[in-house]
Amino acid sequence: SSGINAEYGSFGSRSSNSQISKQSDNNKVKRTTYSDHQKKVMSHYYENGNRYLESSMRKKIAEELGLRPDQVKRKWQNMRAQDKQVTPNCGLNTGSFCSSQSS
Repeated sequence: SSGINAEYGSFGSRSSNSQISKQSDNNKVKRTTYSDHQKKVMSHYYENGNRYLESSMRKKIAEELGLRPDQVKRKWQNMRAQDKQVTPNCGLNTGSFCSSQSS
């Protein structure tokens, strides 16, 4: 019978005979290295209430800093992820306090 188990196996993963393309090390995307000025400007925008950028603002910042909009978008994603790691329970009703809430 050709059911879901025939394609995915008993644990939900594709069977070993499926063709999955793998990138070689030569095809890796280069990591963007931001200058101190670029980091400072992006941090300034981010810390002044722009945790989520609209497309027009992302394009403006990218143009100002000589970057592509997708690089700015990825930097914002990374900054939000870093914020979550620093204060994972901040703002949740868990009974824990953020460092900015201490008295």
